[in-house]
Amino acid sequence: KYLPAKLTNDQVVEMRRIYSTGECSFASLAARYGVSTMVAHKAVRGYSYPDVSGALPRIRPYKPRPSTRRR
Repeated sequence: KYLPAKLTNDQVVEMRRIYSTGECSFASLAARYGVSTMVAHKAVRGYSYPDVSGALPRIRPYKPRPSTRRR
């Protein structure tokens, strides 16, 4: 069972456009669309909604950390 999406694809495109102009922060976008700051961040950066065009590049490429577990 899947939960319904918090944002529509059109809202994600609009959030990405607004954020790319420097007009709003993630926190202000989150307040505007009624979601958490993390949801706004993931939507704008493309971590969520990857099939929607216009994702902004991630700041740092993902690098897995070495394991800290003792063997």
